[in-house]
Amino acid sequence: MDIVTQPQIMLLGISVKAPWDALWQQMPQAWQQLFGRLWEIDQDPDPILVDASLQCQKGLYQQLVSCQVTASATIPTGMAAVCIPPASYIHYTHSGPATAIADSFAAMLNWARAQHMPVSDLKLDFGYSQGADEPAHELYIALQPTPQWRWV
Repeated sequence: MDIVTQPQIMLLGISVKAPWDALWQQMPQAWQQLFGRLWEIDQDPDPILVDASLQCQKGLYQQLVSCQVTASATIPTGMAAVCIPPASYIHYTHSGPATAIADSFAAMLNWARAQHMPVSDLKLDFGYSQGADEPAHELYIALQPTPQWRWV
């Protein structure tokens, strides 16, 4: 685990808002929708795909399955974009199956508690692909104060 500072991040994709127990069904559907529409967002043959867990309020998680873009990107109909300002994060490289990513995030949160580092709800997972070739995921949990991300 290490602490890093990320510059401003722009993400564009499919928004999902659901309780925890519904995410397992809605997130794969959102990824499939995004994969089918990537051509509308980015012409890069190897886009940077990100699962952004933006916040949790009253038991509802606000997620964005997305592609990292520049600030000048056009937002296609039915998609959403978010701008996350520069911030400090706990960083960890997850190697292994995607099904164990939640365990890596839990380990990061435990490490933060042991270090007395307050964290926010904002979590970023870089490393998804359209195929099954995902050798590693770069995981980030924003430190408090929570970066004031905004919909674009």
